[in-house]
Amino acid sequence: GYRRHLYPLAAPSSPDRGLKLLLEQWWRIREVNPEATLAVAYGLNNMEVINKDNPGDWRKDYQTRLEDLLGQPGIEVLGRIPQGQLYHEWFKTGIWAHPTDFPETSCITCMEAQACGAFPVTNDLWALKDNVGHGWMTQGIPQKSELVRHNWLRSLFTAFTSQTAENRDAMLEWANQVQVIFITLDPERDTQEVLAKYVPSFDERFVGLYGSVAQTAEVAKTYKVFYQKQVEAGKSGYTIDHSAGSYVYDKTGKVRIYFKYGQKPNEMVSDLKQIM
Repeated sequence: GYRRHLYPLAAPSSPDRGLKLLLEQWWRIREVNPEATLAVAYGLNNMEVINKDNPGDWRKDYQTRLEDLLGQPGIEVLGRIPQGQLYHEWFKTGIWAHPTDFPETSCITCMEAQACGAFPVTNDLWALKDNVGHGWMTQGIPQKSELVRHNWLRSLFTAFTSQTAENRDAMLEWANQVQVIFITLDPERDTQEVLAKYVPSFDERFVGLYGSVAQTAEVAKTYKVFYQKQVEAGKSGYTIDHSAGSYVYDKTGKVRIYFKYGQKPNEMVSDLKQIM
């Protein structure tokens, strides 16, 4: 298991998506809560590449400023880490702090944070309005308004209180009522040993299933799943193209919901509430 506290914060998004403002306000955050820590898990690699090819790009000064700010007490720079390790960090994190001015059409980081039990404290820019199912959103862009910045910080400070614990516990209580099952479409490669290492990297509670090639085809047909092997150059020599979606069974074993790929989290939450 993982020991999770409210005070650890995470910033795993690209550093040009709100990290500078978070770091500039870090002294205020530590003043309010000296126990607060921040894990920065993306790195500056993308900026280094851009700055090398474009010496006059604005990201040069931005990167220099970030490097100075990352030296503050309580900040751990993890750099670019594998996805499995990132999930382990999420499970130890209490709050996802994300004051952003970057317009995203879909924020995967936001979804990962909530799926792993981290409480989002962000603002209502573009996709975040739909992606945040459990969390607090400040109206406006903190980088463009002192008032919005103040309101975002106030939300973060409040998130250090018991209200966050209650919301986070509610998310975890829901998670404990759901059993996630992966069924591989490639049993020749995804052996029991492979699945035993891969599936828990998402969550210890997830289960991975596999069968024979014939059993896999039968199950895929039952669930109307398309899949096809595609030969390509590389170490494995092929990939598996497949349709994407998730079936949800209720506690009696009856199929009740089908979530298509890209379904909005708030829609999923609303549907799940009906059967739980």
